Amino acid sequence: LKLSRIDPVCGRPAALGPMATFGKRPAKPPRPGAISSSSSNSGGRAASDAFRRMQEEEMERERFAQEFEERSEKERKASEAESRASARERQETAELLKARQGLPNPMVFLDVEIRGRGGRVETSGRLEIELFADIVPRTAENFRCLCT
Repeated sequence: LKLSRIDPVCGRPAALGPMATFGKRPAKPPRPGAISSSSSNSGGRAASDAFRRMQEEEMERERFAQEFEERSEKERKASEAESRASARERQETAELLKARQGLPNPMVFLDVEIRGRGGRVETSGRLEIELFADIVPRTAENFRCLCT
């Protein structure tokens, strides 16, 4: 038994050789060609993986930004088209009101028959409807066309 060092805990000479690990598994020597956490190659690989993930995230952010811009541009165009259509409708309404200025409101007549069993006419009558073309000229004109 060869004694060459002093045990720091008890102060006595200690034997050289395997020391007790007290529940810890002894470290295995690295295999040749194996990648370990202390390898410099692994640090480079981890860095390249992190860089690749960062690039993917950046590409995804750019894609979301582009989709948002496209969607907002599409919504802006739709709202512009809608505002042009409503302006055109207001202009047409104003023109119809100007054309109807001083004219009486149109009247439409609907003849109605109520038939019983066997097709016999129980009662009949006429509905007289005044169309307010001075207020809603387009609706009045459309309804008048449907009635004639």
